[in-house]
Order: sequence, then C-alpha cells, then structure tokens
Amino acid sequence: MNIDGFPLPIFAAHKEYLLAQSPSDKFRSGMRLFTTILKYCSITVIADYVNYLESGGEPDVALTNLLYSNLFRPSLGHWNHFLRELLVHRRKIISDEENGFFFELDKIYFKKRGKTSPGKMAIILNEMISIRNKWVSSGA
Repeated sequence: MNIDGFPLPIFAAHKEYLLAQSPSDKFRSGMRLFTTILKYCSITVIADYVNYLESGGEPDVALTNLLYSNLFRPSLGHWNHFLRELLVHRRKIISDEENGFFFELDKIYFKKRGKTSPGKMAIILNEMISIRNKWVSSGA
C-alpha cells in the first residue's frame, strides 16, 4: 500500500504500525492509527463546517452547541459523534456532486445515501472505540 500522499499524521501512525514488532506494540500502534484516522476525518469535516459558516452559511444551532461544548477536550466518542452529525448536516446543504472526499466518507459511514442508520463501518468504528476505551481504562 502506497501512502506517500497521505496527510503526515496518518502517514506517521501507519509507519509506526508497520514497524511494530511485538503483538502488544502492533495492537498499541494499530489503536493509535485508528484514533489518528478518526480524529483527522472529524477535524476535516469540522473545518468544512467552519468554512461553511464563515462563508455566510446558516448555522445549525444544535450542531454548533455540540462542537462548542465538547471540542475543548473531546473523547474518542465525541470525535465519532462530530463526524456522524457533520456528515448528516452536509447532506442538507450540499448536493452529491459537490461532496468529493465527504461523499466518500458518507458512503463509508452510512448504509444508504440519504439514510442516517449506521452502515458496517460505523458499527466497526463504535466497536473499535469500545475496545480502545477498555484497553485504555485497563492501564495496559
């Protein structure tokens, strides 16, 4: 897999994963890679929402409050929540042709276009967050 064009945080986390030798190091670096990708995707969608607001877009009060109340020190669950809610918001304001990267994220996250029920990837994300949280809380 060639990841030369990936953003630096994802590239670095992936390289760390590839270089890990022991099973525990592989697990730890795999979890770090997972959290890096989730946070990066969420930050990208948050930046898109801020750009939308700065260009005169109508703010979604509930969404804006969600970001303001949790963005200072978000948990991994918050990052996932931001991603999900912002993808749903994008559907309301932007047509399919304009979505690009976000359209692909939407296809991965939800079962069907226009539906908000989680697809397989969203279910996997939730499970990964649960595994990661149990791992972190165990002090491993």
